[in-house]
Amino acid sequence: MNKAYRETAVNISFSKIIAKHIMASSLSAKATKPSGLVSQVIRDNKYRIEVNSTFHCLKTGIKFEVESKAIIEYSVQYDNDYMNLIQKNGYELLGPMFNVQVVSGAVSVVHLPHYVCLDGFRDQSMIKFGHFKDGNVILEIPTRIEPSYIVLENPTFSCVAAIGEQYTSIWRRKKSYPINGKVLIYFRVVCPGQDDIMEYRIHLYLLPAGIPCLEDLDDLKRINKFKRVDKPSHTTSSVYTKTKYMIGLTKELNPRICPEKLQFMVHKEIKEHPFTEINISKNAILKSTNSISLQVLAEKSSESEPVWEGQLSRADIEELSEAVPRGTPSGHFVDKYCVPLIQSVTYIKPVLDDLKKQELLKEEHCNNITSQQTPQDQMRELLSFVRSWGHEDKNTFYRIVKHHNGPIIKEMERKN
Repeated sequence: MNKAYRETAVNISFSKIIAKHIMASSLSAKATKPSGLVSQVIRDNKYRIEVNSTFHCLKTGIKFEVESKAIIEYSVQYDNDYMNLIQKNGYELLGPMFNVQVVSGAVSVVHLPHYVCLDGFRDQSMIKFGHFKDGNVILEIPTRIEPSYIVLENPTFSCVAAIGEQYTSIWRRKKSYPINGKVLIYFRVVCPGQDDIMEYRIHLYLLPAGIPCLEDLDDLKRINKFKRVDKPSHTTSSVYTKTKYMIGLTKELNPRICPEKLQFMVHKEIKEHPFTEINISKNAILKSTNSISLQVLAEKSSESEPVWEGQLSRADIEELSEAVPRGTPSGHFVDKYCVPLIQSVTYIKPVLDDLKKQELLKEEHCNNITSQQTPQDQMRELLSFVRSWGHEDKNTFYRIVKHHNGPIIKEMERKN
């Protein structure tokens, strides 16, 4: 039976921000309507869950199966010491790294996400379940390997991840692993209304498909006035670790591209991932009859085929220009603290009730917001309304959200 769990309120004795989330309690990609309870705390990106059968974290991708109730804590790790240890031993990290602790009970099966394109990988025996403990890397043979997961029964935990073993002779010449990749494009208008200097700015990311916490990148770009462009994102062929990729663009537009080459990385926190910035003047677009053609190519030879291609037509640019907020960033609390609000605010239902009483939201708006799967998604949806309001209505929202989430708002203001 599919279930989904909603967090109950948890009291903790230290002054950290508490956030609520809903996670799927099945191995499906999406949660169904909540029918059970599980407490889950985020503290410095650390999750605490209570599981009765199966659990799938929609934010990070990890899955757990238990035969009886268990309490588990886990977080995604980005420790450079672990990366140095992996490289020192000649291994490759093939998916996100997790620090897992079973507080009570036992985990019967764990599913760790991996990024490897198995269609392009001849020897799957090279993929291992890696433990990082006491300065050593310990490799374990997984029970089975699935297209997006390595699965281990009756696991023990420390810091764990999917690891590529040292190269066999058949792979030594490649010295890299085929990865399922995706390309994300973000767009904004720079200096709108000033025709002489107005530019279109594009940020292009080359990422592993399935990278955790992608919505955090969307939030960061949104606060900086970027809009994600809805184009096919998955690469048409595998991308490879230890490989640089060149960014190609329509030359007659005289674009400024920096950097022109991206190093493909699998282990980088999403908000710190490298990207290429492309700037094109409005005048160049007006003079050209061509669309903006983008390509991502491996740095091998001039004959290499693109691993990804996309186009922005004149109509796309016009539509995006209208959708992206214009002018200088607002100084209002709502605009300045959009990302922290999404990440931290937990008591959303009473905020919606008060906004509805003030006739700032309608019933259907509230229903749409509460239908979102996690508190972050609910807050993100709510702010999509609030950020379009005038200054006075934003002030009303500020007073209401502070009334119901006072310690969080005060801590947010104090830190900034």
